Amino acid sequence: MTKPVIAAVNGSAAGGGFEIALACDMIVAAEHARFLLPEARLGFAHGRRYVDLHRRIPFNIAMHLMMTGEPISASEAARWGLVNEVAPRGEALAAAFRHANKICESAPLAVEGLKEVMRYISHLSAKDGFAAIRNPPGELRKSKALEDSEDSREGARAFMEKRKPRWKGR
Repeated sequence: MTKPVIAAVNGSAAGGGFEIALACDMIVAAEHARFLLPEARLGFAHGRRYVDLHRRIPFNIAMHLMMTGEPISASEAARWGLVNEVAPRGEALAAAFRHANKICESAPLAVEGLKEVMRYISHLSAKDGFAAIRNPPGELRKSKALEDSEDSREGARAFMEKRKPRWKGR
């Protein structure tokens, strides 16, 4: 998916629901939301998105969540960096839309390129990540092409002219 995806969690995100939230680029949670991975307590261990969990939060916290099945609150999830914002009860969706609207003020090609780069380098070491950015492999073609885009030139002009840019997505 090339567009940003923001999860708005307004209740419990358990098992598969937690996996869906982890597949998103950002997570906004209502203050009463909970996150839990009950698989170990149910006698099984699977989940493709859990591979990414320890990249978002400390390894030992991820292991605790997976092995105990204990829920964590939205505020705990925010403290560990899993959740971008904790919203008042009933306002998670509105908060997610605020984030989306803020993203919409940015150049669409830049947002798409940055998402592409972040997804690609998230599993690399810092050294390999810097090398991939300096000399992009085929998977990062879009982000490299952005440097020559009309939007890139418009962003620089708008900055110099102290005005809001007018993005065209090309």
